[in-house]
Amino acid sequence: MSEHFLQYRRGGYAGRGGSSQGGQPSSSPALSALPQERTLTEGLSATPIETVTKPTSVSEAVIAVKQLEYIGSFNWTSASKPTIIVPGCPPLWRDRALPYKVPRDSGVRFVDQTGYHMPAYPLYSLVRAVDIMSEDKGDSFDWSTVDIVTDRNGLRKLLRWLNDDGTAKDFRIDTQLAGRRTVLLNRWEKKTREMPNPQYSTYGFSFEHESTYRAPDCEQASGYHRIVKYDLDGLTMVVRFEVDACLPTGTSASASRRQTASTDVDSLSNMLSGLAVASGAGKGPAVDKAASTTELDIIRAGQPVPQSSLIEMTTRSRNNAMNYDWIEQYPQLFLSQTPHHYLAVHNRGKFEDITKRALGDAEMKRTEARLQGSFRKLRAALEAIQNLIVEHGERAAASSNGHHRNQTSRSKFHRRDILDGLDSSVLETLQKPAASAGETDATIGDVEYIGSYNWIDQQKPTIVVPGSPAVLSSDDDENAHATIAVGSPRMWLNREVPFQVTPDEGTHCIYEDGWKVQAYPMVPWFHAVETVMSQGSRQMDWSGVDFVASRNTLRKLLRWTKESKPDDFRIDTQLAGERTVVFGQWVERMWMNADKRYPGYGRSFEHESTCAAPGL
Repeated sequence: MSEHFLQYRRGGYAGRGGSSQGGQPSSSPALSALPQERTLTEGLSATPIETVTKPTSVSEAVIAVKQLEYIGSFNWTSASKPTIIVPGCPPLWRDRALPYKVPRDSGVRFVDQTGYHMPAYPLYSLVRAVDIMSEDKGDSFDWSTVDIVTDRNGLRKLLRWLNDDGTAKDFRIDTQLAGRRTVLLNRWEKKTREMPNPQYSTYGFSFEHESTYRAPDCEQASGYHRIVKYDLDGLTMVVRFEVDACLPTGTSASASRRQTASTDVDSLSNMLSGLAVASGAGKGPAVDKAASTTELDIIRAGQPVPQSSLIEMTTRSRNNAMNYDWIEQYPQLFLSQTPHHYLAVHNRGKFEDITKRALGDAEMKRTEARLQGSFRKLRAALEAIQNLIVEHGERAAASSNGHHRNQTSRSKFHRRDILDGLDSSVLETLQKPAASAGETDATIGDVEYIGSYNWIDQQKPTIVVPGSPAVLSSDDDENAHATIAVGSPRMWLNREVPFQVTPDEGTHCIYEDGWKVQAYPMVPWFHAVETVMSQGSRQMDWSGVDFVASRNTLRKLLRWTKESKPDDFRIDTQLAGERTVVFGQWVERMWMNADKRYPGYGRSFEHESTCAAPGL
């Protein structure tokens, strides 16, 4: 029964391109393993929160990427559990002598590799890579200073929407507020893998494979993803993007353009000897247990490569090379500041010419100038999206589809649907218990205090637990909750009445546990109980518990039993052990903005009538 509940509860995982049974498939799964395409509105409420119109009036400022900083990188592996190599390394450019022939593309390929490996947490690998590399430098990354966290892919989709002439594809971006101002733009695709179209012969993936080689300890790696931070006209951006290749380190730019076979034999020989040693070791680098988490394993391998070495590769047939659309393709380089672009031209897979361009070339600068209007609109749209998400303080999704795009030039935002992530089939329907005469009154007895905690504002989710040591961390780093000496409710001031308070304003958190520890909202409960009980040399016997639930959840059930038309609600259930049922709280939104139409005073009254306990 526990498997059925878990599968029902996490049904959305498989629907996002992963597998809810048997772990992750290999990096080259069979065609039969490919799921059907998802619909654009999957898991969304039918009623949009708000509709955003394309910016029509924008500033005349020159949009440039400033203060670029490389902050993280990783490669995916084909391990059964999602695993990344940090910092990883892109494939290294071979600079082969032309011409050479490659086979046509075949087999399953990724549309969204991260969405395939971690469909429920598309930005988790980004955050872990950045945090790990920051910690390795003896530092910590301050996410609270960031305005937008996104994949480059999301920025390009927004640009196409802004420039749409009626030919842009439908798209969706799942949005989320992190903290007070940081907006997460989660990539969403109808499919995470695909097969090549048999009607068209393409050679791009084969060209990449035949024109590069793997770095030591990254032989089994795929999909190098790099994360940079930069300023976009006042917006602090963290952007992840995939890198096709890089110039070999330790090789001058002039040498890298010469033919490897004749002029770079020593460098290539040394690299290949390193590969031989690595492969001879058999197993390769081991998983770093200390850095790994329940969701994601970490392998420490690869090496940081300079931004100046990155290459974006594109292939075109000889007939189509002259029609290369720089207005469409240049933003890919600009938004990631990829410095090198290689356009490889072929005749039925025989590559005869490679045109190498640099981001700073005069030709590229002219294209950038032509696109300034689009970049200004993108900057304005990002700010509008940020303001909307901060105002509503909740998870949502931005989407554009053919029914609305040409008529209104707008993008709609939707909040989570109550069925989001659930299987469409119902396990069983529970009826309201019928009232029975003569039954004894229900009472609550044997009340025992077993734990408590306060949330405090820290970069990492942190709770304050009574009587705990100075620092106490969980085994799983991403769920670590540092605890300090004293935890206590706010203290009643017993002020003389009357006294005046101001109307509530700003946003307030509806469900702090779910916001701070979204994947495991019950974790702080268990940590607090275990910590408090251990102070008295006791241990909590969870096997003797029937239900673990929040008061909010019990009240929802009570309304359902009493009211003829109660509000819709959802409770995620899970069996722990043989009999303990855990009720996970689910809310449509994590944050709520004060409604200026109907002023409230409750939160202001609490603040003015109480004070924080000493040390809090």
